[in-house]
Amino acid sequence: MSPIIEKRFQEGAAGWNLDTVIGGKVVSSVVQVPREAVPVPPTPPVELEAMLRGEIPEEKPPVNESKIVFHGLFSFVGWYSPLKGSFSNEQQQAFNSLCALEVLINTGCKCGTSERKAQAEEYFKGFFLTNHERGNDLISTIKLVAKVSTVAFSTESSPQEPFLVA
Repeated sequence: MSPIIEKRFQEGAAGWNLDTVIGGKVVSSVVQVPREAVPVPPTPPVELEAMLRGEIPEEKPPVNESKIVFHGLFSFVGWYSPLKGSFSNEQQQAFNSLCALEVLINTGCKCGTSERKAQAEEYFKGFFLTNHERGNDLISTIKLVAKVSTVAFSTESSPQEPFLVA
């Protein structure tokens, strides 16, 4: 206990009865035990570093990949959702249709999940092929946000065969 707190405790406890009573008999009184300061040797730097290694997060340099690949709807939505604010309102409206589609896959009877997933995969494929053919800024903005030069899209059923590389 720190000396300041101990002093305040003793001053405030002057009127307290701190005896231990068992069966109506005083068994013991509070005994003051002198406390000696125990010197603590300084921690060696190597040991300190080992102790703190897990506590301090390591700074990782940003990875500058030249290509990003989306293996289907879930892959894209997982990437897009936390970065939603990096896109314009019009782009968000378009991409939000993909987010809504992801939610619809798991809505309803479990027996229809595989059919809904196949339909969603076709929509995902058509969505990016159509937008690429129209030459709008959706894919170029994805590249900008991801800081890559190439973006590829594939489906979950054929992850090794991209249907679009831009």
